[in-house]
Amino acid sequence: MMNDFLQDETGAVTVDWVVLTAALVGLGLAVVIVVRTGVGTQSQAIDDQLESDSIIKTSFSALGATTQLSASDVSSLQDAANGWSNEKLQEEYTAANDDVASGFDAWKSGVDDGSYTLDGDNYVDASDGNRVIVSESDYNASLLSHETASVYADEARQRGVTLTQ
Repeated sequence: MMNDFLQDETGAVTVDWVVLTAALVGLGLAVVIVVRTGVGTQSQAIDDQLESDSIIKTSFSALGATTQLSASDVSSLQDAANGWSNEKLQEEYTAANDDVASGFDAWKSGVDDGSYTLDGDNYVDASDGNRVIVSESDYNASLLSHETASVYADEARQRGVTLTQ
């Protein structure tokens, strides 16, 4: 009986399959680790390059059509702001906002909806035609500062930074 037991080969195939399966699982894990590291490194390099060239934006400016800033002006402001530290961005945003005259939002909505019309060098209240709301040059200067501040605010939103007024 002991002799029969030692010569019996039943079940030996199971041991072979266990070893082969373990080897395949180990090889698969090794491949996944190597590929994962390479893909992660490469995808981070692509992300860094795209973001550094301002190709990818995570948000888009609410500027819409501007009357004072050309597309190249906006691009130049964005390029400059992209290279600034958060502190510098805050300083420039504050400076641009300080240049916006008080009541600018009311002026803009009045000009946009036609309530204020240009009469010579001044925007006047269209309802009576007499009351001067703002001079054209002051309005345009305020608009330029407002649009500049909007570009800086957009850069801050993309960074996840909150600017203070």
